[in-house]
Amino acid sequence: MKSLTIFIAALVVTLILNGPIQSYADPQLDTLVSIATQAQNNLNISISQIPNVPNDIVSLYDQGSNETNALTKAVNAQDIASAKQHFLAAMNFFKITNDKINSLNETETNDQQHVDVIQLQSEITRLEKFDQTLQSIAITNHIDFNFTQSDQLIKQAKQDLDTGKINETSQLIISVNQFLNNAHDSLAEVAKQRASDKAKDLK
Repeated sequence: MKSLTIFIAALVVTLILNGPIQSYADPQLDTLVSIATQAQNNLNISISQIPNVPNDIVSLYDQGSNETNALTKAVNAQDIASAKQHFLAAMNFFKITNDKINSLNETETNDQQHVDVIQLQSEITRLEKFDQTLQSIAITNHIDFNFTQSDQLIKQAKQDLDTGKINETSQLIISVNQFLNNAHDSLAEVAKQRASDKAKDLK
């Protein structure tokens, strides 16, 4: 957001550049240096937070930094024409660098979401098989247990995942997992009780 603010400010300054600039210790020239330097610093922070920074981002940033250095020298020399050129060149390189960083972040976000979807799909498949196994056990052993809730939750989880609702899917998976664990405990308790009753009858 800081970089975006700087680039907006830079657009305002370009309007100033189209007007007359005084040649003696002009504060407008100092403003150009300040804006370019702030953009450089903010991008440097952003780049430092990126693991394995792509070479094109480093190259663009370095070119912008070189133009900023040239801008500072031109301002110190009161070379107005060169200052304008170096400022616009620096901001152009920094804008492209910023766009590249944003694109990289979006790609990483999409990759992470893809990983999340695969993990959730795998978890839903596991729960679905667990649900079917428990239902089979209940039927085989003539245990009356209602699995309607788990069936509905699994169905809803699939629908939410298909529409990209990652958080909602995760919450449903937690609910399904809890329900099936409770169902497993209930079936095990019934089996245990029946075994106990049978043992008593054999005495």
